[in-house]
Amino acid sequence: MRFRPHILFFAALGGYLTGHPVPPGWPSNSHERLDRYGGLKEISSAHQATPQRWRVEKFGDKWLFVDPDNHGYFMIGMYVLNQDQSRDAQGQSYYSRSIQKYGDAGAGWAEQQVARIKSWGFNSLGVGYSWYALPTSLPDKAPFWGWVRPAYYAMANTDHYATAPIKNILFGASTYYTGYRPGEGVGDYYDQNLDVYLQELLSHHPLNRQIKNSRYSDFMMGVAADDGDEMFGFGAGPDFATVPPGHNNAHLGWLVLTMSPSQTANRSKQALYNDTTVYCKKALRDQLIQKYQTIMALNSAWGSHYTTFDSSGIPIEREVVAQADGTSLRFTKTLATSIVTRFTLQISAGQTLIAGDLGDGTIWGPSVTGSINYQTGALTLEFPASHAPPPGTMITVNYVQNGWAIGTGLLDEDGRPSHRAWIGTDFTYLKNVQNQVKEDLNNYLYEVASHYFSVCKSKIQAWMPGVLSLGPDSLGSWGAPPPAQVLQAASRYLDVMILGGGAPVSQTALDFIYQNLGDKPLLIGTFQTANADSALYRDHASIALYDFPSQSARGAHYEELARSFSAAAYSENGSRPFVGILWWQYLDNPGEKNNWGLVSLLDNAYDGHEAVHDSVSCSPPLQRYRCGGEERDYGDVITSVRIANQQILDSLQRF
Repeated sequence: MRFRPHILFFAALGGYLTGHPVPPGWPSNSHERLDRYGGLKEISSAHQATPQRWRVEKFGDKWLFVDPDNHGYFMIGMYVLNQDQSRDAQGQSYYSRSIQKYGDAGAGWAEQQVARIKSWGFNSLGVGYSWYALPTSLPDKAPFWGWVRPAYYAMANTDHYATAPIKNILFGASTYYTGYRPGEGVGDYYDQNLDVYLQELLSHHPLNRQIKNSRYSDFMMGVAADDGDEMFGFGAGPDFATVPPGHNNAHLGWLVLTMSPSQTANRSKQALYNDTTVYCKKALRDQLIQKYQTIMALNSAWGSHYTTFDSSGIPIEREVVAQADGTSLRFTKTLATSIVTRFTLQISAGQTLIAGDLGDGTIWGPSVTGSINYQTGALTLEFPASHAPPPGTMITVNYVQNGWAIGTGLLDEDGRPSHRAWIGTDFTYLKNVQNQVKEDLNNYLYEVASHYFSVCKSKIQAWMPGVLSLGPDSLGSWGAPPPAQVLQAASRYLDVMILGGGAPVSQTALDFIYQNLGDKPLLIGTFQTANADSALYRDHASIALYDFPSQSARGAHYEELARSFSAAAYSENGSRPFVGILWWQYLDNPGEKNNWGLVSLLDNAYDGHEAVHDSVSCSPPLQRYRCGGEERDYGDVITSVRIANQQILDSLQRF
């Protein structure tokens, strides 16, 4: 399991505080130079710090975090310091081996791992780490992030924080969209249930209440909202090639314009929708109405021929399928009206919604299956014996005739061939989309991003006033920044932007960010593997940006990235925006078959000493434990990582 579901995660961001060893090669007085949060005492803000809150500030040309003691802080972070429970060929997991090695898989394990990464020069943890590393669990009180995932978990309405689930808008994507569809979907940002879900998650989840009321709440640097994996459309924009090429996100405006305006059910989310509206598409319609006022004006601007801003389809309500006799389990009927519009069919027993169509002719409900022929209206419903409808129950259906993908309204748009004169076929770069359509879709992308960032910031601020807003855990992806419109929206609401990393950021890309985001601070992650020189040597690295032949080469790449990010500056004003760099991730990832980790699943560090075949004493500070037992001897990435992290600190000391 990659992350613990549906809770607010916290990422500890601590310095080398009293009681932990000074990393090899670092100045012996490092403890004296750091405050209780890990901030650098020699870098003091000239401004009064907001009590109990972190902020960001420029010191000369350099952006830094400022801790509540008013000192500068640069984040050198570790993502996903957590416990993988995947089992190996011997039937054991990292989790079970942690218990054998440390006596528990909780605070005892966490204390050793935090000490371990600090000895490598990391001063913080990124999102996705074990909750045992919180200040409430460990004696070392380290700063941390909060992390909420409303757009993801609201799609299943996990823990029922909202009155209803929001929709995965890409579930209703047009058949003319042939690009990537993220497995977990993209939430319907304009659904009011997203606002409600986030508010209730923050206010009522036990862990969030604990942090809100904790004496250590001043250690929370900020709150990140959602995972970049579920922010498709906010990832790699169209202006720069990805690394490797071919991973630019589709334009979210084009996707919304051509997707179904309705959904009735989603089997993967175990959701039925009484309210069938897809609010992201409704919002696009509303924005176009506000701009053009009449459908004739829109048609004139676009070169289109819609008959209405809405759908030209005809709603059919409560058509009777059958009256249950209490024993029949199978019901068939040819509906009175065809053609049935995909994603609009709802089946009710009495007043209760029991099933809907999935857009592919399948009927699904928790206790109902069946099929619908959209062309002929032939409907079949199957009930299990344990859920036979009671006698006298009227089984009815609602649907739309000749609507989306068939009709002539704006909401019926699906990107069909006859509309390509204005809608085009290029859903990523919009190269053959009519110019005014492209402008309007770009405006929509800005508006939808602004709406989402605004909702997250307002709810988080209401929960914890003054806390930094960090946005999603990555904007942009595969080494490319997000679209200009997403950056422009982020500039209004985010205090720090977490840039999807992995590759060096070119000066052109950095200046593009400045032009659209403005002079704002950035965080970035690094992603590199060396499968051939790791416990995953049998596997080809599946999604790594860079897969190196050896651990030492992997470390050299990290050194290069650390230097480039430390020195990077906006051309316009010379401002150095990076306030942190993070390593993805602590452990190897067997599910992805990637040697992301600095530690193998046998709990051996790739330092040239621990990850070996023989049984050896672990490296300091874990020297009282045993390491080794690998199939082979693997190389050393840790030395380069330690050097790179030390160089970052040294550059700040000189600064």
